[in-house]
Amino acid sequence: MLKRYTEEEMLAFWKRRLGLSSSPGVVGTSDGNRLDAKLTDDIRAWYADLLLTAPRQLLPCEDLKDESTGRYVGENCMELVLPERGVRFVSLKLEAWDAAVEATFAPASRRAGLQKYRETWATPDAPVIVEGVHRLFVHGLPSGNVPMAAQSAGEAGNVPPYRPLPPVESLMMVAAPADGAFVLDPSLLRYGEMLVG
Repeated sequence: MLKRYTEEEMLAFWKRRLGLSSSPGVVGTSDGNRLDAKLTDDIRAWYADLLLTAPRQLLPCEDLKDESTGRYVGENCMELVLPERGVRFVSLKLEAWDAAVEATFAPASRRAGLQKYRETWATPDAPVIVEGVHRLFVHGLPSGNVPMAAQSAGEAGNVPPYRPLPPVESLMMVAAPADGAFVLDPSLLRYGEMLVG
């Protein structure tokens, strides 16, 4: 079960675990000294590493579809730029797909290479997602989107017909909480060797 910790709660937890206490004569939950600042930086780095490496069921996952942007980069490919808060991809589902897709392929993979040819490219029934740098290349788009009536190729000169992007139903990602809190399963607190060691 995930639990939310504020920065002050996390700092207090790690100070207790490390056997540290506030400076004598300072009243309050935090004395704001250099040790607190250093420990807070270490906690943030530890949490960032957890978001990248810990089992995703122990971390906060959010639907970030509204924070992503997309554009066509080919007839059957949409580039989906991932939001800043999104740390790790979990799954993507376009409205045209029957199910969410969790698997991704490296750009140099055979599956990615097959997307260059119409005869072998992905379909909505068998989509393919290729990894990019903080972006995904989504193959297997629905076909037959009707161009807007006023923008046929003949009426608009060399401008291609308008084709709306396929709607994204969900983009699940391990995400850093927007408010700066620490959200995690409490069992992950024991993996603080970098702070203790």
